[in-house]
Amino acid sequence: MTRRMLPNRRACYTTTLRWYNTDYAVSISLFDDDAPAEVFITGAKAGSDVQAVSRDAAIVIRLALQFGCPLSVMHHAVTREEDGATTPIIGLLVEEMDREHGRVVEATKLRIDEGAEV
Repeated sequence: MTRRMLPNRRACYTTTLRWYNTDYAVSISLFDDDAPAEVFITGAKAGSDVQAVSRDAAIVIRLALQFGCPLSVMHHAVTREEDGATTPIIGLLVEEMDREHGRVVEATKLRIDEGAEV
């Protein structure tokens, strides 16, 4: 298995994720082909267990993406409640990345098609 190297400069966007009444800033950067490359999450109290777990979840997702694991595989692999909802922070991160990434790529394509600067 080969790790896909990140370009030195890459597109990045930030969104907000709400988990257990706390807002988290989620930044997602992209490979040159617009595929998600890495994720960072901040918002939990510094030094808390939640901060450590959310930061480690983002690291695991980054490594999985860089070694070629698609978001859809991660999305289906995470723990879910009986109603299908994801509750662990890693599941919510993957879900949010999947949802937001589609929106950002489509918006970028629309701007390019309309001749706008990106």
